[in-house]
Amino acid sequence: MFIAEGLIVGLVCVWVVWSLFSSVDEWLQGRRDRKQTDRDLEKFNKSHHYDDRRQRWVRNEDGAVLEEYGYREPISPEGKK
Repeated sequence: MFIAEGLIVGLVCVWVVWSLFSSVDEWLQGRRDRKQTDRDLEKFNKSHHYDDRRQRWVRNEDGAVLEEYGYREPISPEGKK
């Protein structure tokens, strides 16, 4: 009887330790993901700004409007491409 009870207690202890490590790992991975998202957003905000007149995000470098699938060519001041 003592062997079976000891085995059950041992399995419960292993399960508790495994659950603790896996939950800590998930927490750390979520933290890493949030920090990466923050870095990506900061990088985007450094190189883009929201143009109220166009109601679109615009690249700071050349004024190209950010489209759904990439950039479109900037429009020259004369209105030609």
